Amino acid sequence: MSEVKWIKIASNIFDNRKIRQIECIPDGDSIIVVWVKLLCLAGNINDSGMIYFTKEIPYTDQMLATQFNRPLATVQLALKTFENFGMIELVDNILHISNWEKYQNVDGMERIREQTRKRVAKHREKAHLTDNSECNVTVTLRNATDIDKDKEIDIDNIPPISPKGDKPEIKPETDSFSESFNDFWKEYPKKVSKANALKAWNKLKPNDDLVRKILSALERQKMSVQWQKDNGQFIPYPATWLNGRRWEDEQQAVSALPDYSYGTQGVDYL
Repeated sequence: MSEVKWIKIASNIFDNRKIRQIECIPDGDSIIVVWVKLLCLAGNINDSGMIYFTKEIPYTDQMLATQFNRPLATVQLALKTFENFGMIELVDNILHISNWEKYQNVDGMERIREQTRKRVAKHREKAHLTDNSECNVTVTLRNATDIDKDKEIDIDNIPPISPKGDKPEIKPETDSFSESFNDFWKEYPKKVSKANALKAWNKLKPNDDLVRKILSALERQKMSVQWQKDNGQFIPYPATWLNGRRWEDEQQAVSALPDYSYGTQGVDYL
């Protein structure tokens, strides 16, 4: 983790419509505490709003309950609330704070990541040089007197030695579903976090039949009360919709969220 000592929180956070709605539900205060702890954890991890234990190990609900020293039921209720309000989304089973880049000092955090990367690279280079100095092996190639020619080494057959700690080059994945994804993206009403949505789409690898089901369900849900009220306030992020297989929702479940049309107007924090 990079050394981030602070995150930005607006001074009028408690005037935010979503925060006001959360305050009014049972355990609202505890849920807000979980939200602040999530923001701090995302800042400590310093990876564009992603929240994970390691890149290979996503946080589970139980792990977050332990991390935040809060009951598991409270953490689960908080995460469900944040997802419904579009404050978080799941990307490859990893939590992501929505609109993180919009509200945080991303340039400053990027500088911290770059400084950390340089320190690690310098440490690895130093360790590599130390290893080479301790491994002093002399190889004689084609000496002038041609003695022991049978022991000569063909230098062309010596494989290159990669510096210690270097990682193999990772080639970008070929987007073989771009055409069908473009059809989905054109129809989805909330066009945010396109890269995350594309990852979710490629993870599904939908065939023609599934694409038709997804687009058909999308048309139905676009007409639902929940998706149309408050200018689409409660429409989930496209990546969250895909990862949650929300095209399988029953029609009545799509509009089951309570009416939150009242409250303070203004710019949402997330």
